[in-house]
Amino acid sequence: MISRVNILKIIIAIVLSISGLACDDEAKTGELDFIGDSLIDGWKVGKYFPSYITSNYGVPGARIEYIESMAGKFTDRTVVVLIGTNDKFQLADDTRSEYVKRYVEAIVNLNAGRMYLISVLPRDKDSDVKNFNEDIRQFNIMVQNEIKTTPTIKYVDVYNDFLDDGKLIHKYFKDGLHLNNSGYNLLSKLLSAHIGPTK
Repeated sequence: MISRVNILKIIIAIVLSISGLACDDEAKTGELDFIGDSLIDGWKVGKYFPSYITSNYGVPGARIEYIESMAGKFTDRTVVVLIGTNDKFQLADDTRSEYVKRYVEAIVNLNAGRMYLISVLPRDKDSDVKNFNEDIRQFNIMVQNEIKTTPTIKYVDVYNDFLDDGKLIHKYFKDGLHLNNSGYNLLSKLLSAHIGPTK
């Protein structure tokens, strides 16, 4: 016969599962796959996440086509994705909505069991159009809204952490786009707050 204490434990476990509070614990498998552009490629993930077995699939210059080409290759795995800054011309007002749909579809089609999708970071390159970071900000908001109904994706919004009063904090960047050690220290800390330690 099941005791009242055990019944209470079962009820609590069910409630936690339904509310999503147990999701991150289920994802702590000990393995993390990182995929994206040069910001992923330059990230020494083994150094920053030593308690995990990490794999880095970052490719300099990668665009959304790269994510599309990896469809189904991360089935049931735990994946960290950072992509989008190289598709800067698709982030403008007239192309943004269409690109958001394509972007989210590519992310979902990786078929990860658990995914941590990092927001596109702000930037400050001489070649950037005026107010480009506002395009990035709007894009991030739209993506975050689009994936709300996808429980396997955890959105990691780091955009504002690299800004001070709306301006890029250059001490985190080598060239206004690529992160330096300080930038990766911050990004790793922000991601760690979501994934936590392994079991």
